[in-house]
Amino acid sequence: ANRLALAQEGGIPPLVALLTKGTDAARVHAAAALWSLAAGNDANNRALITGAGGIPPLVVLLKESSMEGRSSAAGALWNLAFGSVQNQNAIAAAGGIEPAVELCKAEGSTAQDNAE
Repeated sequence: ANRLALAQEGGIPPLVALLTKGTDAARVHAAAALWSLAAGNDANNRALITGAGGIPPLVVLLKESSMEGRSSAAGALWNLAFGSVQNQNAIAAAGGIEPAVELCKAEGSTAQDNAE
C-alpha cells in the first residue's frame, strides 16, 4: 500500500533524481527505495522508474558506489530487468552487465551471500 501511495503521489521521479544529485548516503537510500518500489508484480512502478530515467544512474551507482550502494543498485536493476526484455536491453546498453558480474564475484558482498 505504501509503495502504491508513494508512486501515486509522484515520489518516484525525486528518488531517481537523488541518484545523480544526492549525497552518497542519499544515493544509496534512493537506490534501496527504488529496489523496493520495483519489486513484485508492480509493472507500473517499474515503468515509472524507467520512464524517469532510472536505469543509467543505477548503473553508475553499481559501478562507483560503496558495497551497500552497489548492492542496492543491483537489486533495483534486478527487479527492473525481471520479465522485461526492454529493461534488460536498456541495462546492457547502459553498461550494467560487467559491474553486476563483478559485484557477484566480490567477496563478502550481499549479492554473493544471497546467491549461496
